Amino acid sequence: MFHRHSAFVAAAVFAAAGSVANAALTIDLRVAGATDSKSVQVENVGDVVTLNVYAVVKGANSTIDTDGLQSITGSFVSTPVSGSPVGNFSVFSPVAPFNGTVLAGTVQDLNGLPGLDLGGTGTNAAGGRSLQMQIGNGAPVVGDAAASEWLIGTVSWTVTNAEGLDATTLSFIPLAGASSALWREDGANRNGSTGSFVGGSPVSVTAIPEPASLAVVGMAAASLLRRRRTA
Repeated sequence: MFHRHSAFVAAAVFAAAGSVANAALTIDLRVAGATDSKSVQVENVGDVVTLNVYAVVKGANSTIDTDGLQSITGSFVSTPVSGSPVGNFSVFSPVAPFNGTVLAGTVQDLNGLPGLDLGGTGTNAAGGRSLQMQIGNGAPVVGDAAASEWLIGTVSWTVTNAEGLDATTLSFIPLAGASSALWREDGANRNGSTGSFVGGSPVSVTAIPEPASLAVVGMAAASLLRRRRTA
C-alpha cells in the first residue's frame, strides 16, 4: 500500500524543466487519484505508483479550440539518488483517441542508475538518453472548454526498494527534433523544431520511514538538544 500527499500541487504543474506557462507543448506527469499531485510516498516493495500522463498546449491566445495534439515521442525515466526508493517503469497505456498508433518502447535502463526506465533505442543530443516512444490518433484533437490539456494515458512504476529518506524523481524526457511531436497551437501546426516541446516538473517519490529510522532520528535530535543545553 502507498500513501499520497499533494505538498506541491499549486506550483508543480507550471514549474521546473520547461514550464507550462512558457512552453507550447508540455508532457506532465501527475499521481493518479490525487488532484494534480506531484509527490507520493511508498511503503513496501511491490507498491505500484500509477501516473496520469497529460499533454498541455499553451498558446498565445485564449481560444481553446485552436489547440490540438497529434503525437509525442519520448521516454519515462526514474532518477534515484543514494538513499532513495528504486523501482521499474512498465508499459505505457494510452487512452482513446490517442491509442491509434502506439510504439510502446522497451523497459530498460536508460540513464545508468538503479531501476528500469521505459523508452527505445534512439538517443538525443541533449542528454544521450534513449527516446523512442510515440503515441498518436492520426488527427489533432481540440481541447475542451476548461483547458488545452488532454489525458493521453497512464504509466506505472513498481517499487523494488522502499528504503531511504531521499526522493526519487519520475520524469518524461522528450525526444529532440522535428519528428518528436506534432500538435496544433493557436490554429497553426507545430512540431519539435517549430515549437517548444518539453517535459513538465517530475513526480517525487519518497519512502515512509521505518519506525526504527524514526527512533534513530529522534535520538539524534534529543542528543543534539542536550549538547546545546550544556554548552
